[in-house]
Amino acid sequence: MNKSELHSETKTLLELNGTAYDGRPFHINGRSYFVRNNVFNPRVFPSTSWYAQNLPVTNGDHILEIGTGAGVIAIEATYKGAGWGVATDISKDACKLARKNARQHHAPIIVLQSDVFEQLHMKYCQKGFDTLFWSMPFGYTEQEPTAIERTTFDCKYQSIERYFAGAERFLKPKGKLLFGFSKILGSEKHLDKILRTYGYTKKLLSETTLKEVREVDFGIYQAVR
Repeated sequence: MNKSELHSETKTLLELNGTAYDGRPFHINGRSYFVRNNVFNPRVFPSTSWYAQNLPVTNGDHILEIGTGAGVIAIEATYKGAGWGVATDISKDACKLARKNARQHHAPIIVLQSDVFEQLHMKYCQKGFDTLFWSMPFGYTEQEPTAIERTTFDCKYQSIERYFAGAERFLKPKGKLLFGFSKILGSEKHLDKILRTYGYTKKLLSETTLKEVREVDFGIYQAVR
């Protein structure tokens, strides 16, 4: 199956995302989270749970998550020992939902509306972060995606390029620059070109196969120099 057909299947799932909420919360590790139709739904997309369970976190870490959606990954990181964090999303509705979930879990997470790093207040970032993570919208497209499609598609990888271009100023000297990616759904060619531009290579930390419409690979990678 070619990339075009796979992307079409993903868009079908995104349409389901818009009708999947039936009032029930989403559960992970015995904990419940609020979800809503116009925010990336971890009940429809199992990658959220896998990233949350496998993101490497050291006790006391300060974390920054880009594209937090419902806030599940950032909040679960605090249960694994992260001391404090900032979570961002371009969507106003996603930020409202993530704040609601953070309050429910009494998580030390500040949620900010931002397009990658653009509206990130430096007052929250002066000391830097131990870990940056983004479950990236790795679906490569030449056309501007809709609001909900932006959760999984990035036009010409413009947003992804901004992530690698701007990450260093938010990291501590020994901080980890992490990202979620799928080789099947994403474009390694375009990703690797961006990484080379900013002096990085990618190192695979963990990988799995999950069932969406069909089985798809997901990995947590570190950008290293």
